[in-house]
Amino acid sequence: MSTILAKSKNETTLLQHTKEMVNQLQKINITDDKLKNMINYAVICHDFGKVLPTFQNTIHNKDYIPMVLLPNFPHSLFSLLWINLNYIKEKFPEEEDQKLLYSAIAFHHWRNNFEEIIFGRNNDVKKVIQRLIKDRNLRIALQNNLRNNFKELLKEETDKIIEFNDDLADYILKGDLAKLLYIPYYFYYLPKRLELNNNFKLKWILLSGSLMRIDHFVSYIQDENINENIDYKPEPYEIVKNRVIGILNHKNEDKEINAKKYWQFDIVEENKDKNLILIAPTGSGKTEFAFLWGSGNKIIFTLPLRAASNAVFKRAKEIFIEKNTGLLHSDADIYLFRENMKNNELTSNISDGDNIRIIDMSKQLALSTIITTGDQIFPSALKFPGYERLYAILCNSRLVIDEVQAYDPKAAAIVVKLIEDISLLGGKFLLMTATLPNFIREEIEKRIDKNSFKLINLYGDELKKLKKHKIILQYKDVEDKEIINEIIKKASIGKRVLVILNTIKKAQEIFKKIKTDKENNPQKFKNITYIEFLHSRFTNEDRQNKETRLQSEGFFKNPKPKNEIDGKILISTQIVEASLDIDADCLFTEICPADALIQRMGRILRRYRSNYIYDGEPNVFILCKNNDELDKNKTYFESGKGRVYENILIIRTLLILLEKMGIYKKGNIQISLTTLEEMLNKANTANPLLISEYDKNNLVDNLYDTSSFINLEKEIKKSKTTKKEKETIIDLNIDNYLKEFGKTLDILDAGYSSENRYDASRLFREIYSIDGIPSNIVEKFCNDVSDFISDDNINYTNFKQKVMAKNIISVDLRKYFNDDHLQKAINNINIMTVIENIPSVKIRNKIKSWLEDIYIFDDIKYDNILGATEDKSGNIRNNGMI
Repeated sequence: MSTILAKSKNETTLLQHTKEMVNQLQKINITDDKLKNMINYAVICHDFGKVLPTFQNTIHNKDYIPMVLLPNFPHSLFSLLWINLNYIKEKFPEEEDQKLLYSAIAFHHWRNNFEEIIFGRNNDVKKVIQRLIKDRNLRIALQNNLRNNFKELLKEETDKIIEFNDDLADYILKGDLAKLLYIPYYFYYLPKRLELNNNFKLKWILLSGSLMRIDHFVSYIQDENINENIDYKPEPYEIVKNRVIGILNHKNEDKEINAKKYWQFDIVEENKDKNLILIAPTGSGKTEFAFLWGSGNKIIFTLPLRAASNAVFKRAKEIFIEKNTGLLHSDADIYLFRENMKNNELTSNISDGDNIRIIDMSKQLALSTIITTGDQIFPSALKFPGYERLYAILCNSRLVIDEVQAYDPKAAAIVVKLIEDISLLGGKFLLMTATLPNFIREEIEKRIDKNSFKLINLYGDELKKLKKHKIILQYKDVEDKEIINEIIKKASIGKRVLVILNTIKKAQEIFKKIKTDKENNPQKFKNITYIEFLHSRFTNEDRQNKETRLQSEGFFKNPKPKNEIDGKILISTQIVEASLDIDADCLFTEICPADALIQRMGRILRRYRSNYIYDGEPNVFILCKNNDELDKNKTYFESGKGRVYENILIIRTLLILLEKMGIYKKGNIQISLTTLEEMLNKANTANPLLISEYDKNNLVDNLYDTSSFINLEKEIKKSKTTKKEKETIIDLNIDNYLKEFGKTLDILDAGYSSENRYDASRLFREIYSIDGIPSNIVEKFCNDVSDFISDDNINYTNFKQKVMAKNIISVDLRKYFNDDHLQKAINNINIMTVIENIPSVKIRNKIKSWLEDIYIFDDIKYDNILGATEDKSGNIRNNGMI
């Protein structure tokens, strides 16, 4: 008998691989016995096609007989030729079930050339089939190989299941294979897919998705030679409840264990099995609510940002079994490595310890609680080949979507579509946010069965009694000396001052001004013990160090101790809005859309959660002037100038605030830039505005409400306004901004299917960033590579941690669209010299592949104080480039 191998690594046999898949299937929670039996047969038959000699030759099975080298034939489709379809018909009499089973097997590994095989246009495939029909000895030899290899598993069923199928061979030769299969992705079959009912879709998702999932997982554990379960039993509600009570009591400095005083418990116990939308203020305990709602089930907890995911992961480990709590995002490995190093749980070898297991098991979504960024989950709504694997998991999980307002309209539409899909397929979702735009809420209400979901809004009368923020709106630039002095003054009297800018460049300018002032006037800063600067263009290592320090005792940790008297200043960009659990006393911020503004204000007096009215001086300063000389028409009111936030959202937010202050009346027919400037000047002398948490929620409702402002186009045409005045009239209609949301949903509803996961991810997050090395640290990068090579543990995670995390930054790709000077790192003379001196060809090629998408920014410099800055000297162009 010739042993059929499934994998070359560890020489895993096809029998070993299939037996372990059957074993793992028993650990998945599928209550439909018939469906589970279908999955079982799909598991047994899915890799029959690996009997092909060409495949065995590819994975170096030197002892395989017969070694007849035939043209290549995708093994998943080749598997169908060895299944006795008559026996399958006996087991599953319904034609729909047969088609689903064959399709799950055929497409469990998708290939781009499947279309030409399905339509009979692939000559290589035809040659293989013709040879098998003609050469009976070869056909019988392969059939016997399969039967002999599977006899231990299938026993008396072996000969009944495994039999060369002449009819199917004929279907392939004639190009009629589509008659037997459900074709999942091709646009040609879109009309047929749209006709499918939800029951068929659910069966397809669970059958094909479970097969893919089990196949991936078993390949992983067999490659690593480890024992793991594809699913772990989640912790029950009562255990999670007691731990959450302990956490909440600790936060509130209360040792009494009593669930009744916390809002989370009554609501979750009434709605444990419902889909929910939860709208609640920042700092109110939404995360703990999500843990309670998801308890007893697999939880997939999504957040927009990596830093926010890291923070929630730390909190989740306090609630759930640590070894069954996972973290999933592009830099999770680096974060876990550093955390373990800090806790002395890991020495210098990253492959020793639980963090590698957490990384790998998180990628498999095998742990009972997974904290992840949205870009790992939501692109599956674009139905790329293999999306079923994710959907099969989501169908039996609790999906938490935190801070949906952080996504742009296109990404938000994709989130809504995934929510709709999962709800229809029986999954559960909890969407929670401090600010939910009306257009998202209304679309979810249209799409989800009203009997299966509930909207819970905690912005009730109680929150009218919580007033933490006294606002002043100033028509001034943050860079004005008067504002800089006010920032320093607040900190000098023991305040924690948070300064948030819309662009890195602006943040750097403010930071430099304050640091220069400190150097020139140290006496002003004698009571200020800490000035920190944070934005997204620091290296991963520097940024994580800063974020950890900010959330530590003695810095900006939440809550601020009552006895703290030292002043502190944090200057940052919008990355602090939702990612860091910090507590400050006052905020200086550039104007931004109302929902982002509320997130920023949520970092102020975070320690107060109920029945508190602030009675001090203004503690939120909103600055709305841009002194950039290039903006001669004064069209923009912040440093982003429409690149960071849509200008229509900025202007609408300004008018909402001006209306609250009694300066603007919504009935005004026309608003010109001149009129707006006049109103903003009035705001400089207006009384501060004390707003409640309840009021803040209304700000967002008004921002995205299409009826909040008059559509001015018709009014302008009717008016007697001069042509010059008309040119400065602001159209406040938000419909154009929201069109992207509706258009994306229309495309998804029409059955759009992305070609691959990579394209789907880029569509979800319109990625315009590029990774590279600032020119002034290329030498340091080379030294770090040299040090890394001397280490015994050469793997990608170590390379990311020890080299890339210390030297790589991301910048806007659009900056280089017309730039001939952008060069790949592997074309740099100094870097190539280091790489070419590596004795091992294998390691040399590994490092080259790891650097394939890394560039050198010869017009950017880096230091760990300011981060990345543009070099305007022009002296370093093409430095060291081939």
